[in-house]
Amino acid sequence: MKTIRRAVVALMIVLFVAVFLYIDNKEFNQLASGAQPPLDTVVEGLVISDGPVELDMGIHVSELYYAKEQEALYLGMWYEDRNQHLKDEKWYKEKGAVSFLVKAVDSNGTTFTGRTEEREEGTFSTFQFVKIEDFHLIDQEEYRKGPNSLTFSFYPMLDKEEPRKQALFHVDIPLVLGNN
Repeated sequence: MKTIRRAVVALMIVLFVAVFLYIDNKEFNQLASGAQPPLDTVVEGLVISDGPVELDMGIHVSELYYAKEQEALYLGMWYEDRNQHLKDEKWYKEKGAVSFLVKAVDSNGTTFTGRTEEREEGTFSTFQFVKIEDFHLIDQEEYRKGPNSLTFSFYPMLDKEEPRKQALFHVDIPLVLGNN
């Protein structure tokens, strides 16, 4: 009888932990699995890339979303909280998350900049949102002329206003414009 009671108590503890982890990570898991990040207004974003990209550093970059009315590009990045590349004490952190300046360069050489803004924390991971304002998507005719992609460079901030001189990582994301 004691063994059955212990088993029931152990099962209840396991179920409680599972429910807690599910609830604590629900929003993070949705974002990491491709849910559209929250945009500034009710405007829907247009997906302009294929699924998320994983970098060797254990950092992931989400799909790219373009909000035409706002002329803004949205993306997300997520990583485990114990990521060694982001543990450096010299990085400027807001509420425990490293702040980044993000530069996007299109295939014409035009540079757009944005910063990490809001974030969603999971139990063991962090998802950060990036908004790049004044982003102008190339038109269909220009897209058909050649390879088109965006090269993103992520510069950790040393303080609130100064980014590191060299990017911590780069990622090249091909654009998939379809019939937009």
